[in-house]
Amino acid sequence: LDIFGAKKTPCEIASDIFRHLLADARDTYGCEISEAIVTVPVYFDGRARRDLRQAADAAGLYIKTFLHEPFAALIGYVHRQSSIDGLNRMVGQNVLVFDWGGGTLDITVGRVEEQKIVELATTGLADRAGDHFDQLLSNVGKRMFLDRHDLAPDQFMLKSTTKDRYR
Repeated sequence: LDIFGAKKTPCEIASDIFRHLLADARDTYGCEISEAIVTVPVYFDGRARRDLRQAADAAGLYIKTFLHEPFAALIGYVHRQSSIDGLNRMVGQNVLVFDWGGGTLDITVGRVEEQKIVELATTGLADRAGDHFDQLLSNVGKRMFLDRHDLAPDQFMLKSTTKDRYR
């Protein structure tokens, strides 16, 4: 890839990003980080994980393990419970997580058990992704707005500076 006039491989670009994150953690928070747990989309196969591991290694970062993104969201949700009692009330429950990313809809089913969270199943749908869903939702909102204000579709024009806010 051509990045500002320099030819770089995707692995080199990922390594640069890891270096930047490590430097930012050191400079901003005074943290020296040498290992990490990295979240990945559900569709990341062995080759993609290997390439990501190589990029991290080149930046001086050891990847201990990978977590599917929706499972990481589940872990974050369970650990954000406001009290031990709140967390204990979840024990024995199955939790369904939808991750509406830009490229895929990733789905994970997890179970909260004593002292751990277990990933029961994970899958992804490439054609029902966040971008696709966002466009469908945008179309519904636009149609409702036009109907409410009795406007024709050609009367609904967004400036380029407002398109992101609209979405």
